[in-house]
Amino acid sequence: MSNIYDKSSLVLIPSGTKTGKVYSQVPVSGDGDFTFTRSSAATRVNADGFIEKETQNLLLQSNTFDTTWGIVGAASVTGGQAGYDGTNNAWLLSKTAAWSNVSQSIANSGVKIFSVYVKANASNWGLLVLSTGATDPVAYYDLANGVVGVNASNIDAVITPVSGGWYRISIVASQTINAVRIYPAEANTSSGSSGSIYIQDAQLEQGLVARDYIETTTTAVEGGITDNVPRLDYTDSSCPALLLEPQRTNLLPNSEYIGSSDWDKNGFGTGVAPILTFGEESPEGLNNAYEITFNTGAGTSSGNQSNISEGIGGQAAGDYTLSFWAKVSSGTDKIIARGAGGYLYTTCNLTTEWQRFEITENLATAGTLYADIGLRRGLANEPLNSSVTCQIYGIQMEAGSYATSYIPTYGSSVTRVVEATEKTGISDLIGQTEGTLFVEFEYNSTKDHYWPIVTLMGSSTAELIEIYGGPNSNSMALVMIDNGSNQFSVNTPLSFGAHKVAIAYAENNTAAYVDGVLLGSVDTSCTIPALTQMAIGKFSYTSSYAYGDSIKQTLLFKTRLSNEELAALTTI
Repeated sequence: MSNIYDKSSLVLIPSGTKTGKVYSQVPVSGDGDFTFTRSSAATRVNADGFIEKETQNLLLQSNTFDTTWGIVGAASVTGGQAGYDGTNNAWLLSKTAAWSNVSQSIANSGVKIFSVYVKANASNWGLLVLSTGATDPVAYYDLANGVVGVNASNIDAVITPVSGGWYRISIVASQTINAVRIYPAEANTSSGSSGSIYIQDAQLEQGLVARDYIETTTTAVEGGITDNVPRLDYTDSSCPALLLEPQRTNLLPNSEYIGSSDWDKNGFGTGVAPILTFGEESPEGLNNAYEITFNTGAGTSSGNQSNISEGIGGQAAGDYTLSFWAKVSSGTDKIIARGAGGYLYTTCNLTTEWQRFEITENLATAGTLYADIGLRRGLANEPLNSSVTCQIYGIQMEAGSYATSYIPTYGSSVTRVVEATEKTGISDLIGQTEGTLFVEFEYNSTKDHYWPIVTLMGSSTAELIEIYGGPNSNSMALVMIDNGSNQFSVNTPLSFGAHKVAIAYAENNTAAYVDGVLLGSVDTSCTIPALTQMAIGKFSYTSSYAYGDSIKQTLLFKTRLSNEELAALTTI
């Protein structure tokens, strides 16, 4: 096989990327590097098997407390102090009057977490406040004993030991805020008239848990899988694949904060309202999942239910897909779920490992969707007094006939826009009189439309070689067009899983192989188009139509490989 690869003019095995770029392995000059676009954040499964998101610090001058930070009352800050990280980048926050603090104004809504590293000095307590102009989320922290004190109007408050007497303290809330504040405190609920604590590295970010600190200066900083960052996804594989997906919206406003008022916690009949506990380890590897206990009670009617649910009104008729991760702790190993306007429930068989469940249903007429997860007597073969304690994370409702990658939401629906990768001006890498196009990809879900895999094109769609999904939902086609005239066209049924596909062309000598088998060939009346461009996950160079399949590798050859070589190259 290696000698076949040696013949290639372009090799794209997704492994090296940067913002807006996917690097090719051949040529090494950079002439084969692809441009990547997606003007929104996204998620992926990383090499450790965890869901990875966009990261951020929304504060300015996150560790320069004498700049955009304001001094409230009789407080002062002094830099150059020994920090938790071995540097002298910490600050001494002192006060000579009650309720004095350091504060930064910021307008932010939705679920967010404010964190800062602190250490006791003259004061053994710290206080964090998120200012709302109404009832403020607050939390006191005992810096001598490492425990959270009185806290109110928040989702969660956490204190985590670091080293040398330092702690990272955080507060989570969902209200709209106008400022974040850090106080020295003298006791639980008491500011006191004097005192001091050390502070370092403040951060404000979306979500329910504090992630790795990001330093900021004059602007907020975003990282991770942010705008135009290609996604090398490791789902079900030790090797990455380039994930390309269409525009999708998670219609649910709180995909992780199940404790929010958006989510109803229902107990009908003898069913008991679900009991929620926050702080379980999620598929992110962080403690931001909920443990939920559902119990239908002793009744025998299907009206005995225990569930979490949310209605989303004003939706057009069509297919919608509900997805979420779940695993079981105790009780029955089943829950049920539905995701459209009817009363069709799907049984989800839980294990002790996280699984993503995907349920597609049709909303027959425009109206309300229902995300509904829990237990209902008689619909999952559960016994009397049925109960289950399970963990749930990452609930998503999207228009479409299949689930796409997770789109986290923190108070309102979120859209991940379409993404694609392309390269123009590479006629010298594409065989003009003969050549071969190869792609390996993962087919993950049934589509209800045509969908692109890889395209070679000239100055217009009158000159192209293309491998795409269709014309039927579980099928694939390979075509070659020269001067607007079809020179070669074959299609084949397509099963879920990995596939290797190649089309080799020369005048009056073109063939297509799929998974090691000859699909079709033509040896008469076959002319070759002039080709200058290449795209992955796009039909053309003006519109993107990626539909959620993972590209593992793409190769170009300036020679028509032999049929024996094609069979070897495409064998799974």
